[in-house]
Amino acid sequence: PKAWDRELFAYLHQMYQRAKDVANEKNRIHATHLDADSYQSNAPKYNASSIDETFWHMGEQSDEEREDESLDKDTFEDAICDDTSSNIANDQTPSTNNDIEDDDMNDDLNAADANIDDGREGDELPPQIIGYEPNCDSFQEMYNILLSIKCPLLDASYFEDEKVKGLLPVDRLGVSRTIMNTLNQCINYWSSGIHQGSSRIMWSVMTPDDFDNFLVFLSSHERNRLSLMISDLNLMKHLPIFETIAGNHVSIEERDENFTLDASVETSSVAAYLPLSLQTKVLADKPQFKDLFEDLNIQTLNEATILQRFVLKEFANMPTAQKEAVIKSILEKWEILRLSDGLIDVLKNTAFVKRQQGDGYNDVVYVKPGQLYDPRNELLRTMFNKELNMFPAEEFSTTEGLQMLESVGLQTQVDKDTFFEVCLDCRERTRCTKSSETI
Repeated sequence: PKAWDRELFAYLHQMYQRAKDVANEKNRIHATHLDADSYQSNAPKYNASSIDETFWHMGEQSDEEREDESLDKDTFEDAICDDTSSNIANDQTPSTNNDIEDDDMNDDLNAADANIDDGREGDELPPQIIGYEPNCDSFQEMYNILLSIKCPLLDASYFEDEKVKGLLPVDRLGVSRTIMNTLNQCINYWSSGIHQGSSRIMWSVMTPDDFDNFLVFLSSHERNRLSLMISDLNLMKHLPIFETIAGNHVSIEERDENFTLDASVETSSVAAYLPLSLQTKVLADKPQFKDLFEDLNIQTLNEATILQRFVLKEFANMPTAQKEAVIKSILEKWEILRLSDGLIDVLKNTAFVKRQQGDGYNDVVYVKPGQLYDPRNELLRTMFNKELNMFPAEEFSTTEGLQMLESVGLQTQVDKDTFFEVCLDCRERTRCTKSSETI
């Protein structure tokens, strides 16, 4: 315990003072040539009773211990007296080797004494120098946020100011690291065992501005980026503090599970057709965090990649409104999207093109581009003039729509397969006509 340390220090300091007094008295005797009897009567004696009893006497001493202690004192004093008598008998002067050693000892003791008395008492350490101002506005704001979400905090009112500074990290990076470590420990503890399903940290009380300020505090100081290490970034990824275009806040633990949108992408247009499950993966556009997102290995995707990787594979399962939004976006931005070879390959194999259902129904169905013919070809139009379900319908029947479909597999020429299909169709219609005449 620290109380014992202080008492031990006091005891050792007393012993040091007594040793210093003995050495000084010895030098004084050499200088004045006092006899041994005079020295013995004036020399300071070791007195165990002066030691702080709360430390030294943890229990009462036995009689044998007191007797042994008394013998040790007599032996110590006799040795000093014998050495002094020998020096006087031989008429030695203070210039001997022993005297030089005594002077060196005094110098060391005086120097040590000066260090002990140099503005400090007991076991107090010099004030810790920290590289930031813990009482500034940003720290107060962070404290209020941590308090509101019920993060475990140390109440500084129980400590002296200097003690509090001794508990603080020495640099600004250490502050962010300590906060992230504490929050991760809370998340790990309250998401396992008997606490599974409950949450200690009240993330829901934070406002969007709180989340932004929180992330700014963790990653920078006075508009300068902190030198976060990979381990620090991993701690940050586990915190649900990253805003998505859906408006919620998520963690980004899994690689390639979250991404941001390229500057050329309109967030509103993408949000119109992205399923909600995908919207929670797209992080909101935050220019102030661009460099941080790069450090976190968050990819920036353009719209062609989003359509290719996430949207078109789910097209068949989308509601009609989202399908319409996808088609509108493709047609309006085709001049840019057509530059992506990967997207063109996916469109060729996706049933996203409208055609009439046929058989007197006005409903539309979605088919692949290669299943339809180009109405701009006169021969094809003549061959299938009574079968409108062989041509693109609605917005795909416009000039812009047909130009787009031509790039993704729309049949624009009469090949042998098309010719054979027409022949079979004509034969079938001829049989139907003869059957009607017979009846």
